[in-house]
Amino acid sequence: MKNTARIGGIYLLLMLPMLHLTAGGSVRFDSLVQVVITQQSYESYENFIKHVDKHYTLSEIKDFQSSFRSHSKSICYALFALAHKDKQNLSYWKAHTHYQEALDLAQAKKWSFEQTLAHFELSVTYIELNQEDKALTAALDAATLAEKNQYYYFTHRIYYLIARIYYRIDDFENALFYYQKSDKQLKERDIQSQYRHSLLNNLALCYVKLSKYKEAISIYEKAVALAKKHDDQAALFLIYGNMGYAYKQLGNYEIADSLLTVDYKGSLAVESYGSALNALNLLTEIAIENKDYEKAKQLADTAYQIGYKYSLGKSLIQTFKNLEKLALQQQDYKTAHAYLNQYLLLKDSLLANYTRIDKVNKADIAYQIAKETSKIDVLVNKNERNNIMLAVVSILLVVITMFGVLLHKRSRDKESFNMILLQKNEEIQSQNQALESQNNRIAAQTAVLRKHVDKIHKLNHGLEKQVSVRTLELQKTIRKLSETQNELETFMYRASHDLRAPIARLLGFIELIRLQNEDDSQLMYMKLTVDNMDKMLSKLVKIHTLLTSPPEKTSLNIDEIFYQACEQVKRSAININNQNIDIIYESEVKQDVYTDEECLMLVFQCLLENALNFSQSNTTIKVAVQVKEKQIYCKFISKGDPIPDAERANIFKMFVRASERSQGNGLGLYMARKAARLIEGDLLLAEVEPTTFILRIPFQQEPLEVAEAVKRG
Repeated sequence: MKNTARIGGIYLLLMLPMLHLTAGGSVRFDSLVQVVITQQSYESYENFIKHVDKHYTLSEIKDFQSSFRSHSKSICYALFALAHKDKQNLSYWKAHTHYQEALDLAQAKKWSFEQTLAHFELSVTYIELNQEDKALTAALDAATLAEKNQYYYFTHRIYYLIARIYYRIDDFENALFYYQKSDKQLKERDIQSQYRHSLLNNLALCYVKLSKYKEAISIYEKAVALAKKHDDQAALFLIYGNMGYAYKQLGNYEIADSLLTVDYKGSLAVESYGSALNALNLLTEIAIENKDYEKAKQLADTAYQIGYKYSLGKSLIQTFKNLEKLALQQQDYKTAHAYLNQYLLLKDSLLANYTRIDKVNKADIAYQIAKETSKIDVLVNKNERNNIMLAVVSILLVVITMFGVLLHKRSRDKESFNMILLQKNEEIQSQNQALESQNNRIAAQTAVLRKHVDKIHKLNHGLEKQVSVRTLELQKTIRKLSETQNELETFMYRASHDLRAPIARLLGFIELIRLQNEDDSQLMYMKLTVDNMDKMLSKLVKIHTLLTSPPEKTSLNIDEIFYQACEQVKRSAININNQNIDIIYESEVKQDVYTDEECLMLVFQCLLENALNFSQSNTTIKVAVQVKEKQIYCKFISKGDPIPDAERANIFKMFVRASERSQGNGLGLYMARKAARLIEGDLLLAEVEPTTFILRIPFQQEPLEVAEAVKRG
């Protein structure tokens, strides 16, 4: 690739408009592959993977793989795409298989760039599989190919990967060496990377592991500046925390405490809970060193809560260690022993891959053998046979010594593993027995449930039949009710027109005759009878109107409505003057009420007529209007004969007259309650003496939009 990789990503973007497109608008697979082959840069490969991931399914990629010729590089890139899909599905062994197939094909065809990619991706996959030995071998092979073919803008990534692997196996010298090589490559080639602060953070961590804290702090300061520049908040707080640890190791607790506090609060804010927990553990250690045990306990408890909430087992080990240390400092040995047990249990549960370092050492030996073998090949070409024999003997001695050490160490590890396996087997057997007993209980419960389900199905079937029969009956009833309603409406119409017309004429004739015979008592009785009949028909018409017409709300003064109702009742009532009955009205309502005027007027008229009809002579009817909890309460209190207990339940029914003194037709209170409920209120008879009727209606104000509309109209 000879120094052209820097423009790989830009070149791909420039070429995209010229590439062949599919029907769905995505770039054709083979056209994307051609760009990567031309550029031979990791950036173009990344863009290829992103495009394929966005526009192609797993089955489509498999179809591409089967359609390409066996010698085509497109097959190799189809395998890369398949492996990427496998990693997304967490199928790392499948991904490993596809990358290995791609490597085998690239090696057979001697495609150097594709070999480098395959080794690199295999190394990343081996890390996910916790096989650091194989990951290191693959990464070193990728580095060798990249250096040989001068893939300068790929090598910094490979060095970074190698450093990662060495750091995982606690080989911090080699990790430091390769992190430095990666950073040097970035600076020498002037490669702009938005993740260089992460590289510097890892480089500083290696210095910390090697107890070179001042060098680490210097690197951390550069990393902080870059993290701020790229606005990477999570990385920034992590770097502050790592710098705080370095200051803590130098004994500068004040600076360490401030940096770790920033890490804890910032990491919580960006939901980086692992970093927050590590910061809390270090802050706890500082508090213990300063003998601030109360603060240390608060910090440790907070760390414990975060660790358990977010399942941060590895960091919780240190939390338990801190709690044990704190209890020992306070001479609480029982609590310290309990925390020690929790620490050991958690630590044992996290132990795995004991032979990881041994395997990596083997891989390193194999790599060294390969390097020495390549040197031997060079010596053979120069005919230096004596030096070759000496090198071979030296290598064999080193290998034999190393393998001897490894075998001895491995035999000891196997013994400890066997003990752990025996314990785990016993636990599994006991768990299997418990599961079997649970399965038996579940099977019995399932059989009982099935019987109940069968019964429910039978009941449902019978209920469905009953529902269908009842539905037919209801439909018939509804039709009958509809017909009855139509007949009632027709009757009410006839009553309001045809029946009242002759009554009105009869009243006119009676009035003419009465003018000629003023003292005729029979005519007066006849007029009274006809008036009562006319009132009854009028009330029936009002009932029909109430039941068929929705209320129309307006803003009105309740006092004015009451006085209008009084005037109408006085004009129609004879008893009010003869019996010397006074009406006293008291009201607390100072604002207008938003309700239906006709309904409220009707309620007042009916209640006043009722009070006048049944009040004793020389008494007073008191009407008190009060406001409580957004409700208006109107009390109508009159002194007359008490209502019998047997009639109280029926007093609001149609055509019910509770007293022999009643001169009406039993519709007044019925109409009053109907009208009250139409305006979202109610009418009740109080359980007190004298007779008290209570009207309740909502105390509502006219909505603002309605008032504005009225003003505009």
